[in-house]
Amino acid sequence: MLAPVSLAAVSGLCGLVLSGTFEGAGKELAAMAVYGVAVVGFAFLLKVIVPNPAALCSMIPFFILGSLILCPVFLDLGQWIPEAEKLGRCFIPYYYLKIFV
Repeated sequence: MLAPVSLAAVSGLCGLVLSGTFEGAGKELAAMAVYGVAVVGFAFLLKVIVPNPAALCSMIPFFILGSLILCPVFLDLGQWIPEAEKLGRCFIPYYYLKIFV
């Protein structure tokens, strides 16, 4: 599990550098490392709770859409709907993004 998450983290860091939004090596690397460990831990915990691979695969769209809609990735829905911010706290990207706000 750690290999694909590590590659995605490196890809994300490269994207930050290329887009000009890289805020410093120490802060970005530390935040991405904590985020990567949290993702691996969450995936492992989810695998223990839901051992059926088909059920796990069917949960992926829920977590992706929930992260994109309820976390302030593209749009901060919590500005207009307070419950959306509370639901966004159930997703790991919420905490990663709060480090930089």
